Amino acid sequence: MSRSLETLLRPSLLAVAIALGTPLLSPTLMAAEQASSVHAYNLPAGPLGSTLSQIASQAGLALSLDPALASGKTSAPVKGQFDAITALHTALGGTGLQLIQSSAGTYTLIAIPSGVVALPETNITGQGVAESAWGPVEGYTATRTAAGTKTDTPIVEVPRSLSVITRQQMDDRTVLNLNDALRYAAGVTSSGYGSDSRADWLRIRGFDPTQFLDGLPLPKGSYANPKVEPWDLERITVLRGPSSSVYGQTPPGGMLDMVSRRPQAESAHEIELQAGNNDHKQINFDSTGKIDDDGRFLYRVSGVVRDSGSATDHIPDERYNIAPSLTWNIDDDTHLTLISQYTHDNTGITGQFLPLQGTKIDSPFGPISHSKDLGDPSWEFYHRTYYALGYAFDHRLNDVWQFKQNLRYTKSELNFQGLTVANGANAVDSDGNIGRSTGIVNEDIAQIAVDNNFQADFQTGSLTHTLLLGLDHQRSNTDYRWLYGYANVPGRGGAGMTEFKVERMKDLPPLPAEGSHTYDETWKNMTYFLKEVVPVAEKNNVVLSVHPNDPPAPMSRGSAQVLNSFSDWKRLVETVNSPSNCMTWDCGVTRELGEDPVVVGNWLASRNRIGQVHFRNVVMRKPRADYTEVFPDDGDNDMFEVMKLLVRNNYKRLIFPEHPRGLAVDKLLPKGTNPNSAWAYNVGHCRAMLQIALRQLRGL
Repeated sequence: MSRSLETLLRPSLLAVAIALGTPLLSPTLMAAEQASSVHAYNLPAGPLGSTLSQIASQAGLALSLDPALASGKTSAPVKGQFDAITALHTALGGTGLQLIQSSAGTYTLIAIPSGVVALPETNITGQGVAESAWGPVEGYTATRTAAGTKTDTPIVEVPRSLSVITRQQMDDRTVLNLNDALRYAAGVTSSGYGSDSRADWLRIRGFDPTQFLDGLPLPKGSYANPKVEPWDLERITVLRGPSSSVYGQTPPGGMLDMVSRRPQAESAHEIELQAGNNDHKQINFDSTGKIDDDGRFLYRVSGVVRDSGSATDHIPDERYNIAPSLTWNIDDDTHLTLISQYTHDNTGITGQFLPLQGTKIDSPFGPISHSKDLGDPSWEFYHRTYYALGYAFDHRLNDVWQFKQNLRYTKSELNFQGLTVANGANAVDSDGNIGRSTGIVNEDIAQIAVDNNFQADFQTGSLTHTLLLGLDHQRSNTDYRWLYGYANVPGRGGAGMTEFKVERMKDLPPLPAEGSHTYDETWKNMTYFLKEVVPVAEKNNVVLSVHPNDPPAPMSRGSAQVLNSFSDWKRLVETVNSPSNCMTWDCGVTRELGEDPVVVGNWLASRNRIGQVHFRNVVMRKPRADYTEVFPDDGDNDMFEVMKLLVRNNYKRLIFPEHPRGLAVDKLLPKGTNPNSAWAYNVGHCRAMLQIALRQLRGL
């Protein structure tokens, strides 16, 4: 079969196209095209060779440099939007050197002859704000980043896989959270557990990423993790892969490096109104500019007010956010920017785990709508308050060295009550009922983080170097209590009591991040920990005090509990016999186990193995399975006998009258507010027991 004329001509046409295109690839034309490209520069005065090499490298130019000519010379600052040749000429200002181009398209430096004034070719281009790793970006494509190096580096020179989501991209896509912002970033899984107004469930290459904001890690707890407001951000960088050499302990999948909006000299003001599905109403605002005519002080304030429902019936998605910042340009080499933020969220469990019956499997009771709230809106709430205050400071010491310090104090407070429905193939019984588990979470996280680094930019021969030396420190304190299997029941005088029944929580699945663990496995880990840590604690006069399982159910989320019996407590104390290896003796938990608090307390106190006391009372109906927390004077424990055993054993550490009851007067306060009157009742009762015991036993 003969081939068509088109098929016969294809190789010839391709050869002609290649031949015609070859002149376009000549070195001279390529150099001219590269040299004419406009780039953003923000280069301070520095070693001449280093500055010239950086400009040529970014533009892709071939620059031949005699080290003897550049030795000991300092470049002029290069700041603004320039093509490469203009940038090179600017850097050479006042050095006595000039740039010449060869016929091959390469560039070299020569000394200006004595008595000759060289006037370089002048190109006039549009001027704009030079991009920096911590500043705004024009459009969707960033050219510089500090992610991975902590230095202001062209992205093309960073040997890492990264993506930058710019402010304009976030604006054009109207993102409401980090899930939205990162939905199209390579290697990122957004909304891993579905839509959830409480948190951003993100994965980078399969791992939960560490989140950095303005060069410092955000605190991480269980539920009180800050949910970053994307409106306050200038850019988000996804850094894929390990990065512990610069950032310390981070997951192998990657991390997020976010930069806050910062004050700008050019005035800009914006107000954005939104309305949408689920009764969504939101106002975003942003304002920045100079405070004084000289631009020594700059300000910025941005924020969000959101009044919205959610994809789940009866669950709000409300947010109140404000982020003020102030820059003080102390001099050309020294700058200080104060960065602060306040955010309050009022929402609930929007990411429900619905049962298979009625969703994926037909049910005789009909389908379950994905928007149906299977909780109890009258009982559930989620109140989180996050605030932060910090600064970014930089100072150039000389032409080589500069110093940077970032510091931030962060506080995140959470009060949360929620119901979780059972799931699985048989979650709905024959009568159409489904089990629900209660959870009450009170969590506070406080963190102070600081990062210091010295950066040196210098040259040895024809090689340009950037050296980074740093030391960072962070300290976090988490106060966390999670009560599940509990429900509120009325008690004396209508006060709220807390009732536990093991049936409410026995079928809860393992937490995805924890998995399940056997009794022996956990004891093995705990024994290793005690033998390694307790001797160090004793040497440094530190007392370790472990709280027993509360509630003391035999199993919790698929894992066997190892401190849910008096024999387990003895085993822990005797594993490493040391005054630094103590128990947090909770006389309420002791009764929940079915034990006599006086007997258990005497055993621990006589050996000086009580690190602190939790002074509370319960009514126990079935050990480890059914009890109610009550007023300290109204349960199974004789709290006066408990106090007397402490006095007899000369106990001198903390007594904490915890778990106050819900008094009627405290119910008038907003949800999530600390029950001040109930705390006063508990503390007063505890002090009375102590004073009477001291008088009886010691005559005090």
